[in-house]
Amino acid sequence: MKQKLRDTNNTVLVADDELACREAARFFLEHYGLPCDCVCNGLEVLKAHQNNRYSLLLLDLCMDTMSGIEAAKLVRAREQAKGLARLPIVAMTGSEEDLEECLIAGFDEIILKPVHLADFGRILEQFIPGFLAKPILSDVAH
Repeated sequence: MKQKLRDTNNTVLVADDELACREAARFFLEHYGLPCDCVCNGLEVLKAHQNNRYSLLLLDLCMDTMSGIEAAKLVRAREQAKGLARLPIVAMTGSEEDLEECLIAGFDEIILKPVHLADFGRILEQFIPGFLAKPILSDVAH
């Protein structure tokens, strides 16, 4: 019997082992009116990807239990094996040196930490069809 995925309607999956990074990503996404699910390791990414349809995966590279690189490779393998649509995967990392390894693992883009609101807007517009990065929340105090 074929499993029906929960359609998450432009929901972004955020994976980072640091709570502060997950909360910052959630804040930025809410700023643009997008819902998100947050997980803290690669195994949780695989479980969420198995049960839900996401528009984008923002994935930290260095996490406990399973790294972002390993998780990305397994997401890509699952997509290929099951004939699933390709989920855009964006690496969130502190080093540009990770770029080549990310591309080999199947990432579509890389953004450097600390991530800024404009970075999120650019990534959302690039990978979510029809999305325009117009904030719905008032600007944060300067």
